[in-house]
Amino acid sequence: MARLAIIPARSGSKRILDKNVKPFHGRPVIEYSLAAARESRLFDVIHVSTDSEATAGLAEQLGAPVDFLRPPALASDTASLRDVLRFVRDRYAELGRRFECICRLSACAPLTEAADLVAAEKLFAAHGGKRAVTAVFRTPGSLQRAYSLSADGLLEPLRGDRMFARSQDLAATYQDAGSFALLPPDFLDRPDAEFYRDRAGFVLPFERAIDIDEPEDWRLAEIIYAGRRALSGEGEGTR
Repeated sequence: MARLAIIPARSGSKRILDKNVKPFHGRPVIEYSLAAARESRLFDVIHVSTDSEATAGLAEQLGAPVDFLRPPALASDTASLRDVLRFVRDRYAELGRRFECICRLSACAPLTEAADLVAAEKLFAAHGGKRAVTAVFRTPGSLQRAYSLSADGLLEPLRGDRMFARSQDLAATYQDAGSFALLPPDFLDRPDAEFYRDRAGFVLPFERAIDIDEPEDWRLAEIIYAGRRALSGEGEGTR
């Protein structure tokens, strides 16, 4: 089975400046995702999808030459991730390369391990390569007891009928970790209403399920990474 890993890494992030290449414990954060993809030995091609010559140059230095850049239209705030993945899939098809599995791997998921990708691919294969596999984590408590918060600060239960239920009677709930997903290529052509259906969940422990979007996510990931190294006795130069 030919497999393609796509690591989206556009320039111009606003919440965290130059997020995809910012140093994380002394190394560009994207390097951790590249290392996990490479160490998994799953992928025939690892492609960093970027509009930035500088990011493409960094990817090449890290052993992942970029075969083509992303067009500017797919690097805006309004461009969808699915459109980016479709562009990469179709561009490789034009170059004569087709894949049975596409892995969307976040550039900002430094806690993801190669073993996670390998185990998720086994789940993908167990479903015959016909069903997407999404990395998820179990939410603390249950979202059946979640609130919404109004503009004036008032709480409103999302499920008022479940607020007095016993904890053991509440269904476990899961959230997309944002770190990676494995997709059959034709999944990218599904209509919006069907895109997030027919998926299997690969459950990550919370401490490996942080995809960095906000400065608070970055700080939490740094703390977890440092703690994990301290507990395992890893040196500064190891992943």
